[in-house]
Amino acid sequence: MRRFRAVLLALGVLVPSLVHAARFDFIYADQITMHAPLAGWSITLAGEDFGLIVNKGAASLGADELNAALFHVDGVPVWPDTLSPIIDPYLLPGLNNGYLYHPSFTPIQPEEAVGSVGSSNGILTSLVAPGETYRNSYPAQFIYFQLGGTGNSPGVVRFDVHLHLGSDHVDFPIFVTLIDSPGYLIQFDHAARVSSVSGPTAAKVTTWGRVKKLYR
Repeated sequence: MRRFRAVLLALGVLVPSLVHAARFDFIYADQITMHAPLAGWSITLAGEDFGLIVNKGAASLGADELNAALFHVDGVPVWPDTLSPIIDPYLLPGLNNGYLYHPSFTPIQPEEAVGSVGSSNGILTSLVAPGETYRNSYPAQFIYFQLGGTGNSPGVVRFDVHLHLGSDHVDFPIFVTLIDSPGYLIQFDHAARVSSVSGPTAAKVTTWGRVKKLYR
């Protein structure tokens, strides 16, 4: 048995994880500062997006596929669940189907990043990679969110966000610093980028059948 394990290690067949080519990347604001009257507040991010979708697949991403994409935030019930409690404060992200089915929309091509960027969220485009092209959907909003809460305290809140697009998904945190203020002001302090995965990650790079062949 020891000899068997030694041969496996020597041949490198126990190194973990299969390489999975990401179908899309998501560039997003992972650190946000929110000034608001925290006793009772709500804001919808309009006109400028909090993220960009980058097509890393071989085929274009069309309106129907994008419209079927689903955002989910831990602690926020997903429709049709209207009975489960919602976290406070809350974050509700989504894709704007009004843009997807507008005559101005065209599918996202391979190696293309799309989202609405203006003066306050320009940090997002800093993570568009060499060889990729960027298309600004502004003033049409593509990827929005709503933030709000009641009786919140100043401080940092973490939201764990998931985006499912076809069989692929990304999972990422967003950290929002709440500052009590009589007026509203949102700042995008930092951006991050994450690659999609599909299904469970494999633990081995081979099968037992292939391993047995090494002994014949």
